[in-house]
Amino acid sequence: MDPAPEATTATNEAIGVGAEAPTPWFRRIAIGDALVALLVVIYGIYLINGAGLIRVLPVYSRIGPRFFPYLVGIAAVVCGVLLLIGALRGLRSEPEGGEDIDLTVRDNLRPVLVIAVALAIGAVLMKPAGFVIASTLIFTGVALAFGSRRQLRDVAIGFLLSLATYLAFTDLLSLTLPAGVLPL
Repeated sequence: MDPAPEATTATNEAIGVGAEAPTPWFRRIAIGDALVALLVVIYGIYLINGAGLIRVLPVYSRIGPRFFPYLVGIAAVVCGVLLLIGALRGLRSEPEGGEDIDLTVRDNLRPVLVIAVALAIGAVLMKPAGFVIASTLIFTGVALAFGSRRQLRDVAIGFLLSLATYLAFTDLLSLTLPAGVLPL
């Protein structure tokens, strides 16, 4: 009398007969994810090295200019190591679901070009016109690129944000930003 087919299958799988061979460890590694993780680790090391090159004046008693670059560099290294561990264990990142796009339609490069022109004009005008005016133009250009049709409102919001940023950096943090033509 033959044993039940279910029992035979379970026995064969238990001893490895007829079952697929386990995948070797090096085949489970997510190569692309491991490369990204290594790049993040290298970037973190680069940031830590750059933070060490920052000159520290004796006026800084507690938190100096190296603190945040060190913090970001260490965080990048930790994240990169965790990503690398996951990649070596074979954990793969989920592929993006994709978008419903029509590949036959041409790309709309107008927003990209408007933002690029706004950034270029802002960079050119940063010294002569000052931070507030250049940043206002950049903000207005980006808002225009994203489809805003209320230019006066965009200029007002950009001006107020730029002025607040300028005052925060110059008065509170004692950093120098170009004042330009405005009497700030």
